[in-house]
Order: sequence, then structure tokens, then C-alpha cells
Amino acid sequence: MTSQFATSYATALAAYVDDPTEQRLKAAYDLGRAAVEQGLSILEVAEAHTAAVTEVAGRTNDVGALIEASGAFLIESLAIFEVVQRGTNEAWHAAWEERRRARLVRELSALLSDTPSGGNESVQELARLVAEMLREITEADEARVSFQSSRGRVEVTAVEPEVDPREETGRGEAGGGERTAITAPVRSIDGTDRGHIALCRPADAPFRGDDYAMVRQVADLAAAWLDRTSAGERA
Repeated sequence: MTSQFATSYATALAAYVDDPTEQRLKAAYDLGRAAVEQGLSILEVAEAHTAAVTEVAGRTNDVGALIEASGAFLIESLAIFEVVQRGTNEAWHAAWEERRRARLVRELSALLSDTPSGGNESVQELARLVAEMLREITEADEARVSFQSSRGRVEVTAVEPEVDPREETGRGEAGGGERTAITAPVRSIDGTDRGHIALCRPADAPFRGDDYAMVRQVADLAAAWLDRTSAGERA
């Protein structure tokens, strides 16, 4: 803590105790901003506050007014720290979410790049994993994946854990609220229909702009995976 900051704090607090107006209280907020800009900690501000209260107490007889005014002054001076902390936490959370999303996308891409083991069971398992991971990556309420293999069509639905699957029939219908969706065909390079992927969520919580491109990429990788499965079964 700098001696200049401590002096400014004591002067501003004394002025507020003598004249507890909003204009005088603004000085406390400005001091808090100055503390943040100077890299001071909350403990250092508290230290300056204690010293200032001690100094002001030596020349006033109204202890009650001093306690009330100094408390309001301290809270106002520390308000900016809460704002900064909240912003830091939000930035950290956003960065963590981006890392989590990137990790899931890498895992899904690696999964679709593996050599298929063959059989309808492996197609069913892949569809389940794709549905669950896409729902988590995009934070969709529901993910529906349909894959067409040489042995038939496999369909899987993954829903948000809090959603009762028995209630899914009415979601998106009349009375169920507006919905927004991402749909992508799963189609081979030669145009062969391999199924489709569909995600949905409330219209007031739209998908991210890059969700659409990511889902299309996953659909293309899934089509290639299914093509390899069919080729392996014919071999």
C-alpha cells in the first residue's frame, strides 16, 4: 500500500464523516478503482481504512456516526473488487467451457476416425456416443441420431438428464414452446443416405454460430465411418 493512497483515503473518509452525502461517498468508489489500478489487495485497503478510522476517531465525539459512515465508506470502496472478481470468475468459467468443448470435439473426432469393429452393435454404440457427446458439446436439450448400416437403421435419442424421456413426445409441439434446431444429413460422398443428426433446444437459448459447422463436420465423419463399416462387412 502506498502512503499516498492511505493519505487520500483518510482525507476522503474524514470529509464523508463530516458530510455524509452521495457526492462524498463517490470518492470511496473512486479510491477502490484506484486501488485496483495500483494492484492493491483488499487487505491493503482494509489497512488504510483502519488507519483512517483511527485518525478520524481522534477528533470526533460522535462514535456512532463515525461507525455508520465509515462502514458505508468501506463497503463502497470495496464494491469495485466484487465487480472485478465476478468478471474474473466469468472469464475463467468461459475459458474452462471452451477447453471442455474443444476436448469433447477432439474425443468425438478421434472416435469417428477409429476403424469400425463391424456389426450392428458397434453402429448402435457409435450412435449413442455421438448423440450424447453432441448434446453435451452444444448443450442441447435433445440429440437424435439415425445411422443406416448395411444391417438396418439404428436410431438413438439423448436428452438432458433433467428431462423425463416420457415427456419428450410433447416437446416442441403446440404448448411446448418455440424450439430451434440443427439438422444435418449423414451422407456418403457418392450421395448414399446414411441417416441424419438433429439437435434442438429452446428458441430463447439459440445454438452458437460454430455449432452448425461442427455438427455438419461430425455428420461427414460419421458417414465415412459407416462407409468403412459397410466395406469391412463386404470384404
